[in-house]
Amino acid sequence: MATQWFKRLATCFSVTLFLFFVSLPTFAAQEITIGVLQPLSGPNAKFGVSSLHASEMVVDAVNASGGIKSLGAAKIKIMSVDVPTPNTSAAATQRLVSQNKVSGIIGVFVSSTTLAVSEVTERVGVPIVTFAFADQITERGYKYSFQVTPKATSFGNAQLEYALDIAGQHNESVKKT
Repeated sequence: MATQWFKRLATCFSVTLFLFFVSLPTFAAQEITIGVLQPLSGPNAKFGVSSLHASEMVVDAVNASGGIKSLGAAKIKIMSVDVPTPNTSAAATQRLVSQNKVSGIIGVFVSSTTLAVSEVTERVGVPIVTFAFADQITERGYKYSFQVTPKATSFGNAQLEYALDIAGQHNESVKKT
């Protein structure tokens, strides 16, 4: 099961990289820097570290196969930043963009952190692709925020339908409390 999850994560990251590179201007470059924001410390560190390792594996594979051919065989460089809480994320994102000149940002699966990060990326015009669930991430109409997972309401609706279906199969009613 863990292997299957890892393969899905790597696939999602590959699709995410593709989205960034399609949006970049076509020019020969030596290196493309992508920011990876994840909680690498704190209560969500286990998931953040796993996500970072998956990102590194995909980047290593792309670089080993000759880089991004449509960008003159440009190599990808990851600049990772620890964002354990929403309070630290905006300042960390601003530093990442201004000091490291990233072309795009990937990560931040914690919705509250993503909301703070996307405020910065929208202001500076750097795209962010996130795996967070909050509906507000894309409902604000931001031009540079991309959510690749279903919204939270989609999960909630699916869970309710599933619960009602199971109750119906057992001739049980579901009561609102």
